[in-house]
Amino acid sequence: MNNRSALEIVGLIFLSIALSAVGMFILGVVLMFLWNWFIAPLGTIEISYWMAIGISLTISAFSLRNAFNTVKEKNDSVAEVIGKEIGQLFFARKE
Repeated sequence: MNNRSALEIVGLIFLSIALSAVGMFILGVVLMFLWNWFIAPLGTIEISYWMAIGISLTISAFSLRNAFNTVKEKNDSVAEVIGKEIGQLFFARKE
């Protein structure tokens, strides 16, 4: 067993939570600005920070669930499955 003290473990947990919060903040701000810059001029509404976070979480939940189900079926790595999904999304031929 690893000889880490309780204080080190609590510190790592706090650091993980803090980095996740910072990442979520940056993701929300970037998504909000990109949406309002690209999509809002096309006639849709402008979104707020919290709407951007909601959109991001919804897309992530559906994307990862599909990726993990595909990994279980084909024994591919998660990165390979996500790469294939993105490739199909952008480069799929429509017949």
